[in-house]
Amino acid sequence: MNGKRSEPEPSERLVNLPAELKLTPMVGENPHIDVRDNAIQFTNNPLGGVSAITLGNAVIWNGNPYNAKDSNGPSWPDGRKAIEHEKQHTYQGEQLGPFYLPSNVLGGLNALVRDGQWHGGGNWNEVGPQQDPPRPWGKRK
Repeated sequence: MNGKRSEPEPSERLVNLPAELKLTPMVGENPHIDVRDNAIQFTNNPLGGVSAITLGNAVIWNGNPYNAKDSNGPSWPDGRKAIEHEKQHTYQGEQLGPFYLPSNVLGGLNALVRDGQWHGGGNWNEVGPQQDPPRPWGKRK
């Protein structure tokens, strides 16, 4: 043996993919999957948008807020704050069920029209998670 690890024979592979096929653009560099903070966490995944996307009890991060040294995406001054923010979206998803995604889209469009930004005060799905401390929904007055 010359010290180099040889590739398994095609018949030994679980899935036969062409050697030149690169999945990095789809799954990112150094991706991780963890179960914590009320969700399955997919870190270092370019499908996380500019920061993160929460769908039900799955959070897709473009980077890794749990470990800045391992992050291939944006860095968060306080990763715990970003994690808590996304955790509130998981609670919203549990409460709204199949209406979560339409609620988030309508709230985001409302905020774009009213405030000029998706995460503005017109997006009822963002008001609570942006409060300190984060909560699923904004405080009632």
